[in-house]
Amino acid sequence: MAKSKVLLVEDTESLARLYMAYLVPLGLEITWVATGTDAISKLENEIYEIVLLDIMLPDISGIKILEHINQETIQAQVIVLTAHGTKDMVMTAMRLGAADFLEKPVDAERVRVTVNNALKVKTLTKEVDSYKQKYEKNQFCNLIGSSTAMQSVYQIIRNVSPSTATVFITGESGTGKELTAQAVHECSGRKGEFVALNCAAIPKDLIESEIFGHVKGAFTGATSNRNGAAGQAKNGTLFLDEICEMDLNLQSKLLRFIQTGTFQRVGSDKLEKAEVRFVCATNRDPLLEVQAGRFREDLYYRLHVIPIQLPPLRMRDKDVIEIADYLFSKFAQQENKAYKKIEASCQNFMQTYPWPGNIRELENTVRSILVMHHSDVITTQMLPIHIQQNNTNPAVPVLHSEVEVPQSQVVNSLANQVNSPHSNHNTEVELSQAGMNLNAAENYIPRSSPATLSNASIDVEINYSESSLKIQPLWLNEKIYIEAVIEACGGNIPKASKLLEVSPSTIYRKIKGWEEMA
Repeated sequence: MAKSKVLLVEDTESLARLYMAYLVPLGLEITWVATGTDAISKLENEIYEIVLLDIMLPDISGIKILEHINQETIQAQVIVLTAHGTKDMVMTAMRLGAADFLEKPVDAERVRVTVNNALKVKTLTKEVDSYKQKYEKNQFCNLIGSSTAMQSVYQIIRNVSPSTATVFITGESGTGKELTAQAVHECSGRKGEFVALNCAAIPKDLIESEIFGHVKGAFTGATSNRNGAAGQAKNGTLFLDEICEMDLNLQSKLLRFIQTGTFQRVGSDKLEKAEVRFVCATNRDPLLEVQAGRFREDLYYRLHVIPIQLPPLRMRDKDVIEIADYLFSKFAQQENKAYKKIEASCQNFMQTYPWPGNIRELENTVRSILVMHHSDVITTQMLPIHIQQNNTNPAVPVLHSEVEVPQSQVVNSLANQVNSPHSNHNTEVELSQAGMNLNAAENYIPRSSPATLSNASIDVEINYSESSLKIQPLWLNEKIYIEAVIEACGGNIPKASKLLEVSPSTIYRKIKGWEEMA
């Protein structure tokens, strides 16, 4: 079992050695420093459970160090030591977060009991945090969602955070790649900053300077020395978003930085060192970029140590409502609006909409609703029209070879959709995606159908004056279609959901809704 780490800040060497001797029975790993400057340096680069802090130091007041610990939210139990304790000093120290106060001279038993109690408090705090992570599963750092997919992401972050291994995040635009990178940094306990850089948003002739910095006169407009992201992220985390957009020449310099921990500012021949944790992200397939020659293979394998694949919002089931609820509460406060809940029918529409823009699209939708409406209950009518229409007009899925669906069922379903006056599907494309031959498909379309097929295209002719035209609600067309796919899958809803590109719970909710309407 790892020893608990203690930082002893005491300017008198004889007292420091005495305190360390007192604490030997507790089996601690003790680091001694004699100045406030050294104490701050240690706190910025190491994690300690306990800090034994002398208030009277030769260079910096112990109160100033307490203020630093408080401002940097350093999670350590601080025990203050002083021979000149006044009531005001004690109150100031306690207000700044000191766990206890020892007045010199202090005996061995008092030191041991105080440190042991502080360790118990630290252990209990860790246990509470652990229980929070276990039972408050819908939130992790700044990430929200209790779906199985996100629980897997949270677990990867917990596992990888204590290490210095490089993390490579992939996922569609708007899935929360930067928030995930921030979560990795926050859980790591690294004392340096989290520095984010979007490689796609910076001109190619400036990105090297943005990453590594430059010296005065390095190029036109460089009027002074400038620290780059690498320097800013020293002892912290450097997040390079859209890494696949980086120029090949710059990729080689980044590779050297990762391998050696050293870099050169633009216009300088001096090597600088920086210990940095790298987190990268892209919405592309990095292996395809390597194969296309746009991304260095050696850099890919240097960066792709711990992969995190973020699921799109459409695959996160009830996370949509959890995120929306959080955003409604957040924006309602910002906009000085009242917010109570999202009504059940509105939740159903939100969960079945595919959210192609992912969380970014959901965020914009939530803000728009709050700005445009004044009710504390979010209703279906407040949703953008394309979301309302999507719920009752599903697209034909791409059929894969895992389940063979009879062509007659697919074509009959398509014919029903064509019969709908609201249908706007490109049926030729959909039939092609389903792997069907249009000539063969023509044989399955009833000759009485208003839709006629040719080899090259599908022409739709609907005579609205014909009384024989069967018009039915769009939700019923959806029901018929989904039930046909389920039947084709032998009643296997998970397989059907895969073909329909929705989660199984979405289908179960729809079935429950149909039963309630019956």
